[in-house]
Amino acid sequence: MALVNCPECQQKLKVADTSLGKKVKCSCGNVFVAPTGDAAPGQTIAVEPDKVLVACTACSAKLKVAVTSLGKKMKCPK
Repeated sequence: MALVNCPECQQKLKVADTSLGKKVKCSCGNVFVAPTGDAAPGQTIAVEPDKVLVACTACSAKLKVAVTSLGKKMKCPK
């Protein structure tokens, strides 16, 4: 279990380790991606409620990506 803060209401939520990096819903109704920690290649960090920071698996460049694009192939602009 991990503790994450809701970016909307700052309430602490208990999140299963398997849910880190995935969409979670707070009791206030806000849906956000539970942060995974430091962005290593292939991992994400919540930046905004609908955007996450993703590290490129090839060059480790940090890219801001929409949550709806997670799991899809992307071309790194770098």
